[in-house]
Amino acid sequence: MNVKNILGGALVAAVSATAVAPIASAATINVVPAAYADGLVTAVDAKANTITVNNQTYTLRSPLDGFDGVTAGSEVNIAYVVQNGKRVILAVTPVAEETDEAVE
Repeated sequence: MNVKNILGGALVAAVSATAVAPIASAATINVVPAAYADGLVTAVDAKANTITVNNQTYTLRSPLDGFDGVTAGSEVNIAYVVQNGKRVILAVTPVAEETDEAVE
């Protein structure tokens, strides 16, 4: 074997190792999937920034983040994650009410 082949092989090994390193470190990112709930809103507390659905309390991320159209008695769909023991809402969507009118 000559020196050129040995150095070439070492260079390929070094480049391969550095190319794989960022991919391996990216795999350590923790991704928390959202959970979903739906049901009837039984309480809205704007001061505490929470809503209660199916006897579970959910916290909105910011005061104006999701209270539009959500009142006690509203039917909603919620996407949330659990952070520090609290259910934190990612999205809350009021369920559209069905009408009894016939569609023509």
